[in-house]
Amino acid sequence: MGRIARRDFLKAAPATAGVATLVAAGRAHSVTGADAPDKTATNGGDVRIQGAAYTPNADYPVRPQRHSDVTVKDSFWKPKIAINAAVTIPFQAKRLADGGGGLAGNVLEAAILSVKTHPNAQLQGQVEATIRALQEAKAGGNSGFEVAATYYNTTGKRDLVDQAITAADALYNDFVVNDPPFSGGERDAINCVQLYRVTHDKKHLDLAKHYLDIRGLPNSANRSRHNQSHRPVLEQSEAVGHAVNCVSLMVSLTDVGVLTGIDGDQRLLQRRASNVARRGRTKNVHHGWHR
Repeated sequence: MGRIARRDFLKAAPATAGVATLVAAGRAHSVTGADAPDKTATNGGDVRIQGAAYTPNADYPVRPQRHSDVTVKDSFWKPKIAINAAVTIPFQAKRLADGGGGLAGNVLEAAILSVKTHPNAQLQGQVEATIRALQEAKAGGNSGFEVAATYYNTTGKRDLVDQAITAADALYNDFVVNDPPFSGGERDAINCVQLYRVTHDKKHLDLAKHYLDIRGLPNSANRSRHNQSHRPVLEQSEAVGHAVNCVSLMVSLTDVGVLTGIDGDQRLLQRRASNVARRGRTKNVHHGWHR
């Protein structure tokens, strides 16, 4: 089984799993069964890239509180949050800066959240410089959707969200016109879900579902058990491959299942959870799941 460095996994971009259809440039790619797509055009002729029709939920049934609205007072978590703010996040930020890069991904998200509750002028400066660079770069792809959502939810500023909406439109149109296959990322659907929870634009939830629907199809690039793309996701019942990837996929299935109301993803999660419990698998972040 090949190895994927965790930091490379977290940067991964395209795709995720199921049995779906893409109607692209006037040609239909059909599937059969309960998840066969509704080919009815919407919005005056626009096509859906997702499969079964659904009515989206605006958010989770139990809505999370903003990070900055929660005060932790206990003796276990409060010291750890303080150490994160004073030591861990600044250390990671300096490490990235010393390496010639800037804040990125999870470290940037952590810094955005941390400076709101634990002011740090130097870290704040790094955050602002990174945000400006992202705005100027106008980068595409979905890897920045979570950061955009975090920045908006923390500051109320839409700069990155508006940029993410433009990138999402480009991704959506690319799927419609070019039908690119899955190529190996577990966070794609999660990224799109976080953008949807800010915009409540069904197109962004459609993207999240589509990343799952195209995962593990016969034309998928980099198809393997290691990244859980060896078969369509709704046909999988074992927790296999890289442990972090597997859990991230399960998170995305939960998100999409709850927000779309489509229960096939939830049944899959139950099968996988039962498989983990029954076979006594343990996690190793370098080698994956082992009995």
